[in-house]
Amino acid sequence: MMNTGCLDRGNTAAALPAAAQRRRRRQRLWRLLPAVVLALSLALPALAIDLRSAARQAAAQYHGKVISAETVVKNGRKIHVIRVLTEDGKVKTVRIPADD
Repeated sequence: MMNTGCLDRGNTAAALPAAAQRRRRRQRLWRLLPAVVLALSLALPALAIDLRSAARQAAAQYHGKVISAETVVKNGRKIHVIRVLTEDGKVKTVRIPADD
């Protein structure tokens, strides 16, 4: 029987130098990238927030009462603008992306 040493086909990772192993891992990640981008693009609409939820979030964040809430378009993007009256009497303006 012939000694094949590091050319053993059953354990190719051990036979490759570290640089080649890193290159192979990088190539695998690049092959997965289109699938990841597609999955994220399909999930983004689910991340959109409506005005009512944005107002609740702002009120909870500043421990206050919502005094106005509207959705505006700025530079082609929808943004919820919520004004909150805090417990100490200050008015905070909170902007939350409404991207859909």
